Amino acid sequence: MSNKKAILVYTFLLVIPYVLSLALIGISFNALVLHSASLWRTMVGSVVGACIMLAVKITVERPLEIILNFVHNKFLRFLVNSFWITESKRKVGANLIVDFILSGIATWGIRQIFSLTESWGIS
Repeated sequence: MSNKKAILVYTFLLVIPYVLSLALIGISFNALVLHSASLWRTMVGSVVGACIMLAVKITVERPLEIILNFVHNKFLRFLVNSFWITESKRKVGANLIVDFILSGIATWGIRQIFSLTESWGIS
């Protein structure tokens, strides 16, 4: 598989669903929790979001293994390996931390885009 094809597969299989999942986590958390602006509630949403993202990563393990067999570029192998979490518990922990941070950013970002006063008409 050429590097161009590997980048396309990586983008459509991993990057786009990952970004959309983060947006969905932020939207759903802010829709479910009316007073989501506190740090505590954002952290709870981030923990739940990190667990959801871990489940998403587990479902793409086999396609990642197939992609990894055909990719020879070191940078692409690094990107694919960053999503492949069954190798070690340290990778799972690192992925949970990164997903926790990104879920928190997504929750905060969606809350900034769709503020409570716009959504509910609260003044």
